[in-house]
Amino acid sequence: MAEEKATSRRELPIWLQKEDYWAIYLALGLLILALLFYAGGASLKLGAVSPAKWTSWSQIPGDLAAKWPWYIVNFLLWLAIFTMSCGIMGLDIIDYFKGFVVLYLMSLTIYVLCNWKYASVYNLEPPLVALAVGLVLGNTIGIPRWFATAFRVEYYIKTGIILLGATLPFSLIITSGHIALL
Repeated sequence: MAEEKATSRRELPIWLQKEDYWAIYLALGLLILALLFYAGGASLKLGAVSPAKWTSWSQIPGDLAAKWPWYIVNFLLWLAIFTMSCGIMGLDIIDYFKGFVVLYLMSLTIYVLCNWKYASVYNLEPPLVALAVGLVLGNTIGIPRWFATAFRVEYYIKTGIILLGATLPFSLIITSGHIALL
């Protein structure tokens, strides 16, 4: 079975095997989708949800309960996008799914905790806390194979950087007008 998977992966063109290419495809696909939604008078805002700032632990369940449908949409959107591409690249989709669920829940937990009102005083930014958690887990208990399949840090970062870079020209064009295109 593993030999069949390896053989079928080798038959794929190189531009379908590498996560570098997939980061570009996914980011461009999301940009095109966002433009199509915008042209239709809508947006992808339903997939962009974030926890509110909080000062008391009792505020967290209420905020999560109010936004749970949007978290589900967000989860399903990223799950579909990344599972499809990872499946084409030849990764085990079952392991990827299990790992992605854990990774998403860990990310959401870190994001909620870092939205504490005083987190900025202590420089508790979500990427920094996620890095610390990853370093501790990776260097103490280790990362199981099924989780490592979804733990595609470079892939997620590359996709995010491309999406982040795409926001600069759009915001520049919006604020500067047609002159910015030149």
